[in-house]
Amino acid sequence: MKKVKTAIWAIIIAFVVILVVQNKDFFLSKQLFKLDFFVYKPNIPEFEIIWMFIAFFVAGLLLGTYFLVIDHFRLSKKVKGLNTQVGTQLQEITKLENEVKSAPGNAAVTAGDSADPTAKTVVIKPEDKAPAKVEKNT
Repeated sequence: MKKVKTAIWAIIIAFVVILVVQNKDFFLSKQLFKLDFFVYKPNIPEFEIIWMFIAFFVAGLLLGTYFLVIDHFRLSKKVKGLNTQVGTQLQEITKLENEVKSAPGNAAVTAGDSADPTAKTVVIKPEDKAPAKVEKNT
């Protein structure tokens, strides 16, 4: 996957370089940039178009990074809260398990123990298609 990402980035960079080189006259031509704020009209000198492309590219990177960082902090806060909730629930589970084990008259049944060892049950294994037959002793 790392090689695929590298190849994709190499293709994108090559495309941008080809675009700029083949349109060098356009990107290096000077244009007048006008702003009209109705009250104030700034006097902006002519500059190459490529600087406008670079400025908007950097602005996009900064804006994207800002939203990425904000999202990261929001999710970190949420993860911290959920980890705290998990910790408190684990403590509550441990407390309840200890109460069940120490309750008088209530014998806790573990996973390996049988509630009634004299019970006659038919055990169906997953690999068996039909239940086992019980023979009658007459």
